[in-house]
Amino acid sequence: MKDNINEAEYTKINLKGKLLLPGFINGHMHLYSTFARGMDIKAEVPPRNFLEILNKVWWRLDKKLNDEDNFLSAQVALLDSLKCGVTTVFDHHASPFALKGSLDILEKAAEEIGIRTCLCYETSDRDGEKIADEGIEENVRYIKKCNKADNPMRKALFGMHASITVSDKTAKKIAEAASNLNTGYHVHVCEDKADLNDSTAKYGRSVVERFNDEGLCNSKSIFAHCVHAYQSDFDIMAKKGNFIAHNSHSNMSNAVGILDIPMALSKGAKVMLGTDGFTPMMQESIKTAMVLQKVSKLDPQYLSYPEMQSVYFKNNFALATEFFGMHYEKAFGEIAEGAPADLICVDYFAPTKINDFNFLGHFLFGISTRPVTDVFVAGKYLIKNGEFTMFSEQELAKKAQKASKKFWEKF
Repeated sequence: MKDNINEAEYTKINLKGKLLLPGFINGHMHLYSTFARGMDIKAEVPPRNFLEILNKVWWRLDKKLNDEDNFLSAQVALLDSLKCGVTTVFDHHASPFALKGSLDILEKAAEEIGIRTCLCYETSDRDGEKIADEGIEENVRYIKKCNKADNPMRKALFGMHASITVSDKTAKKIAEAASNLNTGYHVHVCEDKADLNDSTAKYGRSVVERFNDEGLCNSKSIFAHCVHAYQSDFDIMAKKGNFIAHNSHSNMSNAVGILDIPMALSKGAKVMLGTDGFTPMMQESIKTAMVLQKVSKLDPQYLSYPEMQSVYFKNNFALATEFFGMHYEKAFGEIAEGAPADLICVDYFAPTKINDFNFLGHFLFGISTRPVTDVFVAGKYLIKNGEFTMFSEQELAKKAQKASKKFWEKF
């Protein structure tokens, strides 16, 4: 591990026979959702569909966030992620009335936790043109900041909410603003059928066709969900080389449907995994993505082990390499000299032979259930024997509870 360590500072660490793995990569996260944990949404009629969930929960919540809420919710979620073995997070942020400088606040939270991040702001017309323009400005400012700093821990994307809340006028502004930034776009695509229906009704095209026509689809882009994208849309995404972030738990919880992963892979699309703020644990997402495909088709052979290997153990690491890999001699996902020193230890002693061929079987039925005991990011020892080494987790929880109590009162 060479990150942030001089040769004179090399230290031998006894991992006591634990399993050493590359750190997990979360391809789609919402750090701002932390304070929703356990919250009463105070709705007389509970939301019954996806648009009602947005209106009654998330679009009420994000309007109430202030700078302190953004900072503490990010720190809690990032520390939770780190303790679950996640070393890199691709986040999608929204706080329309605490917007300016919000990505700097998330960056500060990440710096104090020690985790890698790729951040963006969720540009949307839902709160009016002025806030949409501020979202564009925040993305442009932060992308330029990251490009100039060239920091191996901090990268940026241009964020958009979804086609359903991004007008043609705003989409054109985004394309123009991003034209010279060498960036990609992080956006929700066809998470619910309402997004597809809106696009076909308003624009006479699918969401993917629309974004592609506007120049908002490239090899650095993350299209989250794509549950209701047409098969022809996956041909477009494969050709453009953008990443598709599948979020199994969130899709099930919101009852929006199930992405057909083998179909997408057959088109050559780069499907990878995120958690959409539902959980910090990539282990859960990998396991659930695997079994969900099988039950969706009532076919125990649907989504093979090699296909599942490519989804997470190839494509999530390819995503991290796309953004952070220029700083290293070798790719993310490798354990070798010259590779990123993002490593985790799992308290797992294999009861049967473990090798490249059967690794996924061990992961699904053993490794994923065992605790992550140690975490290194860029060579820095952040979780040691299950404990965070930088500051008191309990003190952070106390601060978050105090802030979330005020937040709940506002909500």
